[in-house]
Amino acid sequence: MRALKIITLSALLALPLLSQESRLIIGGGVISSTPVYRDANPRTIIIPWIEATYGAWYWQGIQAGYRTTIRDTTRLRLYIKANFSGYEADDAPILAGMKRNDTLEIGTSLEETQKPWHIRASIDHDALGVHNGWRAMIEGGIHQGPLVGFAALTYESSDLVNYYFGIHSHEVRPNRTAYTPSAALTPSVGLRLPYVITPRLSLFAQASHQWLAKEQYNSPLVDQKTKTTFIASLAWRL
Repeated sequence: MRALKIITLSALLALPLLSQESRLIIGGGVISSTPVYRDANPRTIIIPWIEATYGAWYWQGIQAGYRTTIRDTTRLRLYIKANFSGYEADDAPILAGMKRNDTLEIGTSLEETQKPWHIRASIDHDALGVHNGWRAMIEGGIHQGPLVGFAALTYESSDLVNYYFGIHSHEVRPNRTAYTPSAALTPSVGLRLPYVITPRLSLFAQASHQWLAKEQYNSPLVDQKTKTTFIASLAWRL
């Protein structure tokens, strides 16, 4: 239900694209990640996958926005995207009596591409007042045909980290002490593959591995120090 609300809001934001699209691709996608919370199951979300462009406006998967080219190799984006980091009380025994919501985040990114490499810097902030935090990231990647290998360093503010990993005084239990983490800096690596199977059928796949910061894995809620996320979609161009 929480994922559906995010997707519905994203769709409403993208309606102008669908009414005057210069390109429209529709299909299905899946986002799956290994659990970091104690005794939780892996989380998998199935979503409709839509890619649409109209001039400089775009919508791709869980992100929509405006992009412009500053020069031949430099691109600026303004975007809004879904954050599926929330959880429910029944996701794991350690989370009993707790709940954290998904949200939308608004941000900007600047990317420089000089094949075979790229470097991108981005910053985004909670758009719905859920965690009231912000995130900054720098990513470098190497392109080999359609395959992209990348490494990133992400800074998450104390408000963001505390919302998803903290424990408030009213949430304390015998197995769950109060915890107020500070900001966190996390490295990650991954592979990304946008691939055109036929002129109409396209595949997108991404796998990433993130090392949690001590501010995150020291939480009484957490029993892992890493997180692996997979994203895949198969879509048809109309």
